[in-house]
Amino acid sequence: GYYYDKNSQFESSIEAYDKYLDIDPFNHSVWYNIGITYNRMGMFEKAIEAYDYSLVLNGEFLHAHFNKANALANNNQFEEAIACYLEYLELDKENDDAYCYLAECYLNSDRYPEALVNYQHAIRINKENSSAWYGSGLIMWSEGELLQAQTFFKKAISIEDDNSDFWAMDAKVHAELNENQEAIESFEVATMLEPENIENWLSYSEMFYDIEDTDRAIQVLK
Repeated sequence: GYYYDKNSQFESSIEAYDKYLDIDPFNHSVWYNIGITYNRMGMFEKAIEAYDYSLVLNGEFLHAHFNKANALANNNQFEEAIACYLEYLELDKENDDAYCYLAECYLNSDRYPEALVNYQHAIRINKENSSAWYGSGLIMWSEGELLQAQTFFKKAISIEDDNSDFWAMDAKVHAELNENQEAIESFEVATMLEPENIENWLSYSEMFYDIEDTDRAIQVLK
């Protein structure tokens, strides 16, 4: 089951795990692995159900708590994911990624103050968590605090300089501050790193349109 999953043969993986459960239905690790496979298939409700079985069999199984929260978030069940992350963090208070994912759920629920608190908590645990710096920047940007947002995005880039999302947001902030040359440079990096990302090209074109450089806006769109 495990190696079928690693080979992206998900149906065969589930079939093998089910055969295992016919022999030993109370193995929490197998239910957990089934959850992983369903999550990779995008079948989040099935994944959540499998993680629930795993937790019934072993309520202190940290990975099942964590992955269930992730699956809930992937299924846009943000309130349930928040509750699950909080439950997980009662058992593991030093996981900066968990605080970061919790913050993302708050962010997706438009609960910005709570999101920022948790992003900052993640940074206190691990100053090299680029996603926490980036998330903090998104909140500052959404609240119109452009200079603070820029500081956070620059820090995220300094940690992970091959992330196109970081460069794209840095470019947007430069554009909003009328720092057009810096915006162009950051958009160039963002589109080079992930040329198939349509949103970055559209944002790049929009910047030229906003400064009435229609020819370059059309060139970028092409």
